[in-house]
Amino acid sequence: MSFLRNAGSLAITSVVAIPIGFLTNVILARYLGPEEMGHYSVLQRFTTIAFVLCLLGIPSASIYRLRKTKIDARVVLSTSLSIVLCSSSVVTMILLGVGEWLSASALGSPPQLAYRVALLLIPAQATGQTMMAMSRALDRFALGNGYLLSVWIGSFVALSLGLIVFDFELVGALTLLSAVHLASTTYISVRVLAITGSRLRTSLRDVAETTRYGLKSQAQVVLTHLHENVDVLILAALLDAPDQVAFYAIATSIVNRVRILPASIANAFLPHVAGLDRGAAGELAARASRHSFVWIFSIALTAALATPIVIPLAYGERFQDVVRLILILLPATVFLSTSGLLARYFMAINHQGVVIRTQSCSTALNVALNLALIPKLGIDGAALTSLLSYAAELTLITAAFRRCSGIPVRRLFLLERGDWLDYRLRITSYWRRLNRPGSD
Repeated sequence: MSFLRNAGSLAITSVVAIPIGFLTNVILARYLGPEEMGHYSVLQRFTTIAFVLCLLGIPSASIYRLRKTKIDARVVLSTSLSIVLCSSSVVTMILLGVGEWLSASALGSPPQLAYRVALLLIPAQATGQTMMAMSRALDRFALGNGYLLSVWIGSFVALSLGLIVFDFELVGALTLLSAVHLASTTYISVRVLAITGSRLRTSLRDVAETTRYGLKSQAQVVLTHLHENVDVLILAALLDAPDQVAFYAIATSIVNRVRILPASIANAFLPHVAGLDRGAAGELAARASRHSFVWIFSIALTAALATPIVIPLAYGERFQDVVRLILILLPATVFLSTSGLLARYFMAINHQGVVIRTQSCSTALNVALNLALIPKLGIDGAALTSLLSYAAELTLITAAFRRCSGIPVRRLFLLERGDWLDYRLRITSYWRRLNRPGSD
């Protein structure tokens, strides 16, 4: 398994995803309008938290069991699928039963039909994420990349046709999104089964062992997604203003695109480092962290300079408030990208407790600050809360990494002489190949 190859393939996929995601958001904002865009964003964030709850940490457990303990791939896959399909079905049925109460009390009262359609995203995404984790554990990163691209490109094409050509509204947009996720999940499921073989088998012992490891990482995964998405849900509950929720959701969606590139490094990091000893894992984590930090800082700085010009042109003057929110949130996404990679290190060495404690503190701070600042400052309060809570999270997990690995903090953020030489050698090598006779 080549870490650089896998990280590079994910990075290329991420570069493709950034403009696609941006254009998809522009179409949603312009053709749904601020109010329906607000409902769309709340339902999407809500189903994201719900499907993460269904995962029970199974994607991480699949990678760990296949890479670290060398369990047969068919056993890992069948066990993981059994757990995720069961949990997602149960959660979806429960949410369907409490839909009216939940919509009115916590989700800003979206149309009930839109709520029910959005629930289809839960089993589709839960199964898709499990299959993507299996593809990475099998060192078939291209397959996982294909799944992501099919979701992103499929969503863009479907929503463009539905909203622009056929004049769909909120329910139609959510129906198209659910259909794309179901189709993409079917695609990757068929491909993974072709690799592992269709004769799947499991046992209660395998279910117990997978669940035991998965639940250790589940708390961390849930807290991460809760930290990233709870602000939109609190805004929907406290503010009777779907348009304001839409502004904030657009801003967070844009800054999340900024961290797609470092996230690709983090996603390639876990399967690779799971097979290393602790010392080697710490060194690789430090190296990946400083490269990721430099890249995300550079991207965020470029985005900050471009935002005041690009956002009004793309979204229109109605969405001018998005500019201010993005400028507040960009530093937060730099913090989040680095802490996310360090969290993968602790998962790889089976020290999820460190991440859980860090995430618990930062998420509790996030919720408390949101409840205090949103009534006073509205969406600006939510943005400031994200900035402060992500800074706290990075501080805590960096200190924990220093204690666990013994590696100085500066090595997580500052490129070293060897890194610069490596960049120089790679650029020189590429330049020589480009200018080699016959390269045209």
